[in-house]
Amino acid sequence: MEIRLFGTIEATGRTGPLALGSLVQYRALGVLALNLSNVVPTEHLGAALAAESSGPVSRRGIQNVVVQIRKGLALEGTVCVLTVGRGYVLNAAPEAIDLYRAVLLIHRARQEISSAQSARGLEAAMTMWKEPLFGCLATPQMKEMAGRKIEMLLYSEYRPSFELPAAARWP
Repeated sequence: MEIRLFGTIEATGRTGPLALGSLVQYRALGVLALNLSNVVPTEHLGAALAAESSGPVSRRGIQNVVVQIRKGLALEGTVCVLTVGRGYVLNAAPEAIDLYRAVLLIHRARQEISSAQSARGLEAAMTMWKEPLFGCLATPQMKEMAGRKIEMLLYSEYRPSFELPAAARWP
């Protein structure tokens, strides 16, 4: 399973691209993948999914979107969306998401002793980073979330932790 956030949000499994359906489902997957292993409160997810012309998506609407994402991911078995309290968390290996692969390559490159190895790691990371996160599907709230997350991942001493919260449960 691979989830791409650079450019258009896309999920590809063993048998090819997953057809999630609506743009809202792709946006929701993008927001959950951006916040890998962190709980995204329902209210934040609803606000991020709202199109410019409409208000936040209702709680029931978000539940329906998550059900559809779960159905799409169920065939793969390596990625799932869990319910945690009043929010959702994406459970996946960081290597399954292009953003996190790029960040891990950058962190490894920073630790390399050899400048040649470091340059190769940075070059590999930057080739993934050709397009903006979420592409044309991004709402203003999604762009803001992405900016904060990238700043945290790249410009601080933050080290990604991908442990699931203890309260995580399957629906």
